[in-house]
Order: sequence, then structure tokens, then C-alpha cells
Amino acid sequence: TGLAAASRELLAAEDCGAVGEVAVDTVVDILDTHLVCVRRYDEGANELAVSAISEAADRLRTEELAYDLNNSRAGTAYRRGEPVRNEPGNDAYASGASRADLHIPIGEYGVLSVFEPSGSFSDQLVQLLELFAESVRAAFIRADREEQLRSRQADLEARTDELTVAT
Repeated sequence: TGLAAASRELLAAEDCGAVGEVAVDTVVDILDTHLVCVRRYDEGANELAVSAISEAADRLRTEELAYDLNNSRAGTAYRRGEPVRNEPGNDAYASGASRADLHIPIGEYGVLSVFEPSGSFSDQLVQLLELFAESVRAAFIRADREEQLRSRQADLEARTDELTVAT
């Protein structure tokens, strides 16, 4: 029920930044997973840049090795277009930590990354996150189109003003 309500909130988000924030807040509040971030693909820099992050994940990010598009599981998930799940014992970066991570692509927009300090994800949580990632992708598509429409409308209004002045 909470995810359905969050999906409606996602679709009401005004722009892509708001979509990322709603997505992070939903995973934290509804799924009770506190280490989460949305990484948007930056075509100019060819990297996944954090666009929304939970407070706990932000604190962790300052302590841990940063991930990049080419050498990270988040990058792998984005490039392959399929989720990448890592359980303890498989993490070359963890230096003994027992944290699990899951990276779910959200289309061309980026990756939803979730970390689990207890060391594993339930299959049910993974399925819920994958379904929710589809709602996030749909919200990004809608927000992106809305931003394009606003930009085109501003251009048309500017051209109309130019034509009015010219006549």
C-alpha cells in the first residue's frame, strides 16, 4: 500500500531531482532500508553521479571507497540493464564489512542503489525494490518530458515576443 502511494507521489514530482528525492525517501520510510541513493547518468561526464541520497548513505559515502561507472557494481547494473546483487564475501571493496548491496537500473536515467548492513537482502525485498525501480523509471520519463515541454514553451513564448516586436 505504501509503495502504491509512493508511486503516485513519484508521478506528481515536478522534476527529475524531486523524483530522486521521493524515491530515496520511499525506500527509507516504506521499506525501512536506510542506506540508499539514486545515481543519475551524466552523459557529459560519462558517469553515474549521486542525485539523491539518504542521510545514512551520505555518511557512509564519506567513509568508504567511491564507486565509478566503469569499475563498480552500480556501473555494471547500468551498463547491463539488469540488477546486480552482492552478498558478503563477494565484495572486494568491503575490507571485512558484512554489508550487502543491490544496484537496480532505472532505464537510461541511472541506478537505484541500496545497501544492507545486516549482510543480506530477502528475496521479497529485492522483488519490491525491482518493482519500485520501474515506478521510479516511469516517473523520470514523465518528469523529463515535462521539463522538455516547459523548455519548448519558454522558447515559443520568446519567439512570439520577438515576432510581436518585429511587427
